[in-house]
Amino acid sequence: MENKIKKIFICIFVFILMLFMIMTLSNNKKYSQVERRKLTTFPKISVQSIISKNYYDILTNAFSDQLAFRKYLVKGYFLFNFQRYYGDAVKGNNNQLYSPSEIIPPSSYYKNLEKVLKKVNEVAESTNAKFIFLSIPRKDAYMRNDLPNNYNSSYSIYQKQVSIAKETLNDSIVFINAYEVFEQNGVYNCYYSNDHHITPRCAYLLLNEINKNTGVSTYSLENTFDIKQTIVNGGYNRQLGQTVKAKPEDLYIVPKIDINYIRYENNKLSNKKIYGKGHSYEDAYMEGDMAYTKIITSVKNNKKIMYVGSSYTNILEALSLPSYELMTSIDYRHNKSGKSINDYVNENDIDYVVFVPAQSNNAFSIQQIKLHLGY
Repeated sequence: MENKIKKIFICIFVFILMLFMIMTLSNNKKYSQVERRKLTTFPKISVQSIISKNYYDILTNAFSDQLAFRKYLVKGYFLFNFQRYYGDAVKGNNNQLYSPSEIIPPSSYYKNLEKVLKKVNEVAESTNAKFIFLSIPRKDAYMRNDLPNNYNSSYSIYQKQVSIAKETLNDSIVFINAYEVFEQNGVYNCYYSNDHHITPRCAYLLLNEINKNTGVSTYSLENTFDIKQTIVNGGYNRQLGQTVKAKPEDLYIVPKIDINYIRYENNKLSNKKIYGKGHSYEDAYMEGDMAYTKIITSVKNNKKIMYVGSSYTNILEALSLPSYELMTSIDYRHNKSGKSINDYVNENDIDYVVFVPAQSNNAFSIQQIKLHLGY
């Protein structure tokens, strides 16, 4: 009888294991709503791919990302840590909202990070412009005073990512660490209470750091713009159905001086606003994310800058207009032209490329770095 029970137990265990494996292999989800990030999908098999080490690295990441019941396991992880988890946002002290904790990456991640940073070197070497790598940490890595109990800050992960970046990136690439810029200037509230984006005063600090490396004198923020406060409709709070009451914060900026410019979107004249109003980051800057923006200003200093990245660049684009004769930006999430960074550099005679690959859920996402390199 005892042997029979053991056999039944083994059969059930093997069945569950096989079912779990089949469900994992049949998954091929591209995005996780819970983790708010793109997932690695299973690569196609070919004779050429199976002899490539990179193929097995991708396969390993795919097994992790496509794991059956992954979203429930992730939620269980937060529950185990007694965090106030709301699906896509975590509530901290003083009504500060954060992304869910960043899961500690495996050692293979750091090896792949080094590889993709070497690709940054390759792109920078082939680009006819000075390359500036601007690293922006997740909100929870910097604004740690308001984190909920048992929340695992991504601070140590970010520090390791920065260390690898500094060791790997060529000396010809200017590396700007936003964490250090914010800290050195003694500003804590650099992110909105219910959003992952940077506030105007802290974005201005980053512009000032960029301008130091482009030879441009930075204007006075207070003399150039009025900074208007409003209750911000942030991405985290939208995920919670606006249940968290926010106080007014610095959001949109109104020029005090005439800033003359001509705007193009995908090489067509555009009347989209640069300095908007409203209650969201998208309303306040550039009218949101665009594939390819080109703005010619009345500044006559022969300085031309290009931003490459996601929504973090929007506020920098708006703040850059008083400083540059030409400002362009590319967001390869939307830009499907097939043109490389250097194609745009040559097309516009760009002097400086500011590369900002950071995302709300990962400051150094390998997939997003590749994407914004134009791969």
